[in-house]
Order: sequence, then structure tokens, then C-alpha cells
Amino acid sequence: MKITYSLDQNDYLTNQLYQASINKSVSDTRRKSVVFVVLLFLLIAGITYDKGNQLQSYLFIAMALVSLFLYPIYLRNHYKKHYTKYIIETYKNRFGQTSEVLFEGHQLSCTSNNSESKFNFNLIEEIHEIDNYIFVKLNSSGNLIIKKSEIPNLSDLIAYLKDLAKQQNVNYIEAFNWKWK
Repeated sequence: MKITYSLDQNDYLTNQLYQASINKSVSDTRRKSVVFVVLLFLLIAGITYDKGNQLQSYLFIAMALVSLFLYPIYLRNHYKKHYTKYIIETYKNRFGQTSEVLFEGHQLSCTSNNSESKFNFNLIEEIHEIDNYIFVKLNSSGNLIIKKSEIPNLSDLIAYLKDLAKQQNVNYIEAFNWKWK
């Protein structure tokens, strides 16, 4: 099976955000930073209350509650901005290039203007399908990004990838409701 498509900055960004959202380490770091900020405000509230400044103490408690809701929004935007900068620096020469992916035999071949890569199917760790993309995660810490909107025979490709996942004994994960949070 052969597919041809091109990727832009948003495609790479969606891949990075999705990979970050399913990465336990990134999720734990984000959660810990929210807890740290809230506990810091509560600690300061306790210290100011102990010193007799009840008004300041209540202010810091209110700041802790507000940060409990607003800091995750800040982190979401911060990570998105960080990944956008990373993608622009790293992948700027790949935007708009036509890529050709060929699934044949026991190999996956990826060809673009300036590179060619071949991977054995046994290097596939997982296949993730979200609303507009399919991500084939390789154990060489790389991902193949497939943009669904540019694939004319999408149902055939999905059936092929599900069958491939079954043959290779890897997970085919469908996350159609995924959204960067």
C-alpha cells in the first residue's frame, strides 16, 4: 500500500501535543507543578495567618484556589508555545514537502525530498488514531504522522493498519475525542 501526503507546522504540533498528553512523565510533571503552586500559596497563607495577618492569609488562600483552576490553563498554553518553537526550529525544512509512505512486505518505507527511511514492521510499538491523524509510534523514538484528510483510500489504510497491528501484536488505539488539555 502506498500513500502520498504533505505535512505543515500544525500537523507536527498536533503530533507533539498528542505524544506529550499520553506521556506519563509529562503528565506527572504538569500535575506536580500545579500542586506545587497551590501548596506554595497555602504555605504562605499558613505563615501569614500564624503571624496574625488574617486578611493576607485569606488572600493567599484565594490565590491558591484561583491558581488551582487557572494554572493548568497557563501550563497548557505554555507547553503549546514551547512545542511550537521547537517544531519551527526542528522541522521548518519539512513543512509542505511531499512524503511518500510505502507499506510492503515486512517493511515501511518513507521517502521525501531530502531523505529516505526504511523500518521493519517489528519496530512498530503502537498505532494511535485520533480525529484527523494516525500516528505510528516506532521504538526508535520516532513517529510516522499520517494526515487523514490527504489520504484518498482512508478506510483501506485504516483496515490495513488494524490488521498490521494485530499481526505485529501491537496496540491500535483509537482516541477520536482527544483534545489538548
